[in-house]
Amino acid sequence: MIIFYIAIFILSIIGIKLSKDGYHKNYLSKESTNAIKGIFLLFIVVSHALPYVTRCGYEFNGLGDNLLRTINIAMGQLVVVMFLFYSGYGIGESYKKKGDTYVKRMPTHRVLNTLLNFDVAVLIFAVVCLFLSIPFSTKQFFLSLIAWDALGNSNWYIFCILTCYTISYIVLKVSPPNTKHTNTILTFISLIVVSLVLSLFKQSWWYNTMWAYGAGFAYSCLKPQIEKRLKSHYFMALCLVTFLFIALFLLKYEYRGIRYNLLSISFAVLVVIISMKITINNPILCWVGKNLFPMYIYQRLPMLYMSHQNSAFCGNYPVVFITISLVATIFISYFYKYWQISLK
Repeated sequence: MIIFYIAIFILSIIGIKLSKDGYHKNYLSKESTNAIKGIFLLFIVVSHALPYVTRCGYEFNGLGDNLLRTINIAMGQLVVVMFLFYSGYGIGESYKKKGDTYVKRMPTHRVLNTLLNFDVAVLIFAVVCLFLSIPFSTKQFFLSLIAWDALGNSNWYIFCILTCYTISYIVLKVSPPNTKHTNTILTFISLIVVSLVLSLFKQSWWYNTMWAYGAGFAYSCLKPQIEKRLKSHYFMALCLVTFLFIALFLLKYEYRGIRYNLLSISFAVLVVIISMKITINNPILCWVGKNLFPMYIYQRLPMLYMSHQNSAFCGNYPVVFITISLVATIFISYFYKYWQISLK
């Protein structure tokens, strides 16, 4: 199954652009960030498919399978870090351009819009579960509507991003205008408090990447100062952040949530620094990244259906299973616009 990671790598280097002199001005443009999101989204599709083929009886063997599993474990939650970082950055940029007008629209445009579209997906998963005779309780269903529980769908990331949007709304609503440092500090304090509260109720992956959102927001608020220092000391910054990332990655102690959040921030900053010199301009990856929401939310639907309808097939032909799941997810994402809810 390592063929999937090889394919992602090939896609990543097709259309790559190197900046030998100077830096890419559009390294945080939608096109550039969508391509990077597309890479990690494809990794997530493979990662989410692995438990299904395992439950269906597939046993990992051989160099390729072991390498894939090693990479998958090593990447862990880092695959969602750039989604959170770019979301925080996007909120910061939108606020700088539109000010209070944007803040007033956040409850509907960001929070409610995301939640309603997620709830449509939950209803679809509920219908599939009923069709497949997969039991779920009434409590589970209603908790799934707020992403606190799930019906076979992905949910923790949606809960996380909705929480981050809500924090941004409250911070920008109560803070005085043009207080970038105050907004950044309040955002991080809020994220730390929320992550500590979540640690009492949920597994670590619910909160151990949340601070990356704050890092993205901070990058937007302090972008001129940060860019000036990065460009003046680029290779030193690259080496320092790389060293910090490796140190945090290898470091193991009991406060896993804190360590992993710091690891997430260092990873996001490292990707940003690299993208200043190297950008990916692959139209396939850009499309995948642009369709992040449906690609992420609906990818488990074909996996759930096929694994219950024919577990032997999924266990015996994992490459075909993952390929069909990916194609079906792309198909769903392409037609998602016809039932997408858009609140103006």
